[in-house]
Parts: sequence; C-alpha cells; structure tokens
Amino acid sequence: MQLPELREWPACWIWPSYPGGDLLDSWAQFRKVFVLNDLPKSLKVRVTADQYYRLYVNGQRVLDGPARGFQEDWFYDEVEIAQYLKSGNNVIGAVARNPGIGHHSYIHEGFAGFFLWGTWEVGELFTDSSWQMRHSPVYLRNQTRTSIQTGWQEFYDATAEDGDWLSEDYDASHWPKPSFHSARPAGSPPWHRLSKRDIPLLREAVILPRRLVASGELAVNPCRTKSSNVVLDLLESKVAWRPCEFDLAEWIPLPEGKEDAFYLLDLEREVFATTLLEFEGIAEGAHFDVCVTEGLDGTDPMFFPEEGCQVQFGFRYTCSGGNGRHESFQPWGYRYLVVAVRGLAGSGGRFKVACRHREYPLSIRGSYKSSNERLNEIHAMCVHTQLLCMSDTFVDCPGREQAMWWGDAHCHFDNSKILGADDRIFERGIRLIGRQTTPNGLTYSHAPTKAHECVLPDFTLAWIQTLHQHWWFSGSATLFREQREVALAALEYFHSELNKDGLLPWDRRYWLFLDWAEVYREGVPSLYCIQYYMTLCSVVDLMKEVDDSQLEIYIQRRDDLKNSILETFWDKEREVPYDGITHNGEAVASCSLHVRVFCILADLWPEYHGKWLNEDLVPFVLGPRPKGDAIYAETDHAANPDRSAPTPYFMQFVFKALEKLGRTGLVLDCIERWWGDMIDRGLVATEEAWDAVAGLGSLCHAWTAHPIQFLASSSLGIRQTAPGWTGITFSPNPHCEKVKGKVDTPLGEISVNWDYRGGSLQLALELPEGCKGSIAFNGYKENGITGSWSGVLPVRS
Repeated sequence: MQLPELREWPACWIWPSYPGGDLLDSWAQFRKVFVLNDLPKSLKVRVTADQYYRLYVNGQRVLDGPARGFQEDWFYDEVEIAQYLKSGNNVIGAVARNPGIGHHSYIHEGFAGFFLWGTWEVGELFTDSSWQMRHSPVYLRNQTRTSIQTGWQEFYDATAEDGDWLSEDYDASHWPKPSFHSARPAGSPPWHRLSKRDIPLLREAVILPRRLVASGELAVNPCRTKSSNVVLDLLESKVAWRPCEFDLAEWIPLPEGKEDAFYLLDLEREVFATTLLEFEGIAEGAHFDVCVTEGLDGTDPMFFPEEGCQVQFGFRYTCSGGNGRHESFQPWGYRYLVVAVRGLAGSGGRFKVACRHREYPLSIRGSYKSSNERLNEIHAMCVHTQLLCMSDTFVDCPGREQAMWWGDAHCHFDNSKILGADDRIFERGIRLIGRQTTPNGLTYSHAPTKAHECVLPDFTLAWIQTLHQHWWFSGSATLFREQREVALAALEYFHSELNKDGLLPWDRRYWLFLDWAEVYREGVPSLYCIQYYMTLCSVVDLMKEVDDSQLEIYIQRRDDLKNSILETFWDKEREVPYDGITHNGEAVASCSLHVRVFCILADLWPEYHGKWLNEDLVPFVLGPRPKGDAIYAETDHAANPDRSAPTPYFMQFVFKALEKLGRTGLVLDCIERWWGDMIDRGLVATEEAWDAVAGLGSLCHAWTAHPIQFLASSSLGIRQTAPGWTGITFSPNPHCEKVKGKVDTPLGEISVNWDYRGGSLQLALELPEGCKGSIAFNGYKENGITGSWSGVLPVRS
C-alpha cells in the first residue's frame, strides 16, 4: 500500500492530558470500541508510542514495541490483527509508558504519546480524540530505577482496578474527557517523521523455570514491604534460604498459616524476557515481589543495588483477592527469579511463573560440530549469548544496560554473520550511531542516549571501521556513501587533535576505553594511535572502492601517521614498542601485550612479529586464564596482577593476531581451556570480564562470544579473502578427528566436512555460486575452486 504524505495521515498522537506535562514514570491506558459486520481478511495496524506500548485486541496481547530510535524520525510497527477480531463489537486497547527521563537507550524529548492507524478493505481505525484514555490508576509512579542505565521498577496495584477495561462490556463513561491537547496530528513535534520499523518483529517464546533452587523464611520481622524498591526490601528482609533442589511442578503451593513465603527459581538459561505471573486463592492485599538476577552466591541471589551500576530489576504486584494473572512490562536479562509472596494472612493458595523471552529473529544457517565435545559446548554457549544480545539492536547485555555500545557491536556482527548472513540489525545500528554526534564530529558510543559521559573516541574509530566491515561482508559500499559525511567529520576531529609529532593524544574530555584492562591511556597512548592508523587504512580501502575525491589526502594522512608511530614509539634496546609518550614527552617504560597485538594486526614492525609471538603471545595463551575481579571495583586493584592482561573483549584481537601468524592451534587450545572454564563454573552464557560478578559485571556479554568466529576460521577452516564473500581460503587446524559445519554468507552457505584419520584429511567442501575458493593446507595449495570439491589432503606429523 502506498502511504500518503505523513501530514495527510488521519491518525493523531494521543495522550490523556497535556503530553508535555508530568511524565516521570507515567502510564496511560487507551481503548476504542469498533464494530465489524464482516470480518476483514486482513487488518494491519501501524502502531507506536513514545517510549513503549503494549497492544491488545479483545483482551489478547498482540505486541510490545516500538524499536528504539530518535523522535525526529520515530519508528512504528506494522502488525496483522485480523486473527484477533470477531463479528460485532471489538475492543482495541493499549498501555503506554513514558519514563519521563532519558537513559542509555532513550532520549526524552519532554513529550509522550500513543499512535495507531489501521486499514482494511472497507474501513480504517485510527487514534484521535474519540478514543477513551486515562492515566493508569493501577501503576504506581516514581519508584526506583532498575539501574543507572535503564528505566524504573514496576509497581502494579490490582486493588485499584475498576473492571476489565479491555472487554467490550466495560463501562468507561467515568474516564475523563480528552483535554484540548490530547490529540495532535501526525507529524507534530517532536515526531516530525514516522518510519516503518527497519528490522523484523522480535521472535518470542514462553520459557518455564526448570528448578526450584531454594525456599526461604524471614530472618527479620517485620519485613519491609512499603518502600519503593522491591530489591532493597528483599535484602533488608534478610531471607534465610534453604536449598531444595528438585524439578519444578507447574504450580507452586503456598503454605497455609504463613504470612510470607520466598522462592528461588532457576531457568537454567539466560533470557531477555518479561515475567508472567498467575495465581489462585490469594488474599486481598497480598503481593508478589519478583526480583531477577543473573547469579547466586551459594543459594543467595546476588544484588548490589547501591554499588556499581545499581542493578535492581524487579516488580511488585498487589493482589485484589482470589485468582489473577499479570505480565511485567519491560523485558530484563536474567537467569534466576526470586518470588517473595507477602501478606498471605494464612490463606495459602498457589502460583506459577513463566518468562516471555524475545530476540532478533536471526535465521540460523551457520553451524559447528566437531568430535571435541567441549568445543561444541562452547560454541552452543556463545550462540546462546549472541542471540541474547540481539533485540531491536545489538546490545552489550540484556541485563544491566541494554545499550547499543558500538565498540561491542563490531564483534557482535562478526559473530552473528557466521550464523546468519543478515546485516539489517548491523545497518540499523550504524545509522543510529551516525545520527548522534558531538559538535566536533565524535559519535556517541551508543545511541540513542542521554549518557553524555559515554563519548568514547576509540568507539568512534570502531564505528568508522564498521563501515569497512559492512563493505567487506556485503561487497557494497552503499552504506559508506550514505554515512561518508559523518565519518569525514569525525576523522577531521582526530586530525585536528594531532600533536606536533603527528600523534594522537588522549582528549581528557572523553572516556578512552581501549580495554577494561589497565593499559596506558595518559599522554599519547600508542594503542590509541595504532587504532587510528588502522582506521585510516580502512578509510583508504573504502575511498578506493568508491573513487573518492579525497583519497590522496587520506593516503597521505595514513602514511604520515605510520611514520610518526614508527619514529616515536620504538624501544631499540628491548625491540618492542612503547606503550606511549607522557605529557612531558617521555617514553613510557611499559610495553603491553595489547600494543604488540595491534602492531601485528596493523603490520607494524613485521620483522619482530615472530619474536613477540614466541616470547609473549605463546606463553600468555598457553598459560592459565587471567584472574579477574569486579570490573567496577574501586579498591584492591594492586591485589590482582592480571589487571593488565587482555580481557575477554580484547582476546578477539589476540586470536586474530595468532591466526595471522598461522598459530590457529593456539587459538583453539585457549578457547577450549579458558571458555571451557566458564562452563565448569556453571555459566550458561559468556561473561563480560574474567570472573565477572553478577550484579556488578554482566554474565551475558556477546563481546566474549567471539569463539563463534574462530571456530569457523581456525577449526572449520573458512576464511574470507574478498569483499562480499566472493573469495575464501580453506585452511583448517586438524586439532581433532572430525569437524563439520556451515558458514552463512550473502551468496549462500559454505559447507565443510572434514575427517582427520590415519595421517590424512578427508575433505568435502561446498561453495555457493559466485564464491571462489582456495585450499592452503600443510604445503598443499589449490586455487580456483568453485561449487563442490572433495578429496584427501596429506597431514604432516
């Protein structure tokens, strides 16, 4: 359907009162009764809200949304609702929520609204002042933030309900009349434009808890239940937990004669989910406090509401008596559920919980299976983690932040593209980052965001590099052409910051990340300068591809920077690069593994790469995994000598350097031991940092899921050698007896099956049309392979 110009759309943005008024943690309800004499074959609605909505038709939940974005060009969802309709009266309803504040994935523009427009063969349905609307009487406002990066805890009081407002029999005559400001035309500020969602709707699944880990009793009476923080209430109640490991029945009976009951449930996997609660026979005024976490200390759930990022995800539901059900509104990332039932008055009853998990609907065609079961387990854990970090964008984690950190996203895409050659979520992220910049051209490190402390110059460099990454994947430079002016503006910032020696110092107005490890950041960090050099190399590649008019300028800038790096950072005596230059112009005595890894990747001092490999890289990856600590800990740094070692994030670069130097066996050995340790410690997803602490660090971070990439390249043996996957090399490491799998590409699937026995490697290789391959294995070389290839390759002892 060809849509008219936005200002001609009949639908309005609606809100129960002045939409720019008191919006702090605000909730609104909307309903419309409409009549259908004949059921339409199709009725698609375009629906959105600022910031969130949940849509219902005839009492059935349809959809939550929208996708994050900027109000200037706000996204709407399009969804089919014909299957929910009936002849006669129908009720369409929605709950909308606006946080009244900005956070790490939302910019608050001071206005709230709900918008819907549906059409069918003989009619249309749209929001205007004829809709019934009110501020929700059941959601209590101005509660506690769920973390410093996200929104609010949820408090729902069912005793304030006045009937089933989503049914056709409900009498809404007492709802207030719309105000003068309640309906504003499509295109009204701040939503100047509306655009259809640019990625698919999320995939959903209802997941049940698997185990009842523990039950608890109060150690302190009376217990706090009247505060605005359900997590703090739980901690101050000092619940004494008793292990009770057994498989979970659907319904959990509540004890009779008790005032309170506490339960700890394990999903045995991480989810990004809302929580569904159902109960029977519960006393009026009793309430369920549901708190979620990623980890336990023994049988104690781990919460640190006053430390670090103050993570405290939870909601309270106050019962009106009898039976009922409820679904929380915001999805959170967690593994464990703590259910505290308070105020039972001895009535007993029973309850059950479930989780509505959602994730980006990536069609997984890539696969990995080997005779090494530990590597298979690691691959499965990494895939699980990667999917959890894909929703309406790539997110750093489904818990604490849910922010689209772009330093993470380049790794996420290298993971996800192996599984499914779908770049829509990647393109969406590139565009979002490109829309929020500082006046000097730097991009914000996640977007949309109000986090002005999160402008990381090295993440701006990463964003520019992802333009190259997208071209290399797709074979198309269209996205670079689209984002060229933003990229060049950022590059002008870096060029303007060069010192008299042509090097890039740290601009202390911004957070320079580089890695969570303690690397040198003061003065002129060599790691930062080398990343800038690698970015200029990527820009030159892109400019050559599009025959850019500024190509010669950027070739000169690249070459000048390389010369400055080589002249300034070299320690002749130790034959290593310095970590940097101080503000006073003195060389820093240290030389981190980080810097040497980047030098290998950037082809700097190549004559020394073999020396660094043998003296530094090999001992590091063959040694024990670094010991970690809470990444936000403010004390006891000196107690951990491993704080300067590469973290899980930086290990992706370590592995790339090892692959470049032909030491793929070391990559696989390190993955098997260090990532296998995560499995041995009971983790179900990859952690943010070594030994991350639940509630302080994240136990589900996809920047640590990069073994997906290296199992495909080092074990399966497939490495891309040309843009758009038009060229590949097959060069596996025969570390076990059998490996088979697939790598998805824009051209189709690459299928590999090899079997190493008796001193030879039996290979079956299948390439999609348009992809040309070569084999480079233990001295055997063959080029120009297309289609199917099978044969036996010799293996040296």
